[in-house]
Amino acid sequence: RRWTSPGTGSIKIIGSAYDGDNNCGNGVKVSIKKGSNTLWQKTIKNGNTAGYKYTLTTNVALGKNIDFIINKGSGNNSCDSTYFDPTIVFTPAIAQSEKLPSKFLGNLTKNIGHQLANIINAIQMLWKD
Repeated sequence: RRWTSPGTGSIKIIGSAYDGDNNCGNGVKVSIKKGSNTLWQKTIKNGNTAGYKYTLTTNVALGKNIDFIINKGSGNNSCDSTYFDPTIVFTPAIAQSEKLPSKFLGNLTKNIGHQLANIINAIQMLWKD
């Protein structure tokens, strides 16, 4: 299975992988890859119905792939049913052009500070009267 990123940002991958038929088979190797980099990999022996849970976080770029792979264990792939149920949560990055410039934020904070001081002074004047 393959997931393709709809944009630049980060993803969180949550899920589990386990043996789907403990009556037969000789196990499998499951992995999650980002390009040629392996993010997570486990060998699941036959009968391991508890399996393994995973929670991963990684950055992605537009159009890049995350692959979910199941390979046979030693021997053949007969009777190696495997459950592999990833959930992906994508969080888009904020483009630099969408961020407020620090000079603007500094001036905004300074102006708010002055206005707040003026309001406090006005309240204190009213309170004295």
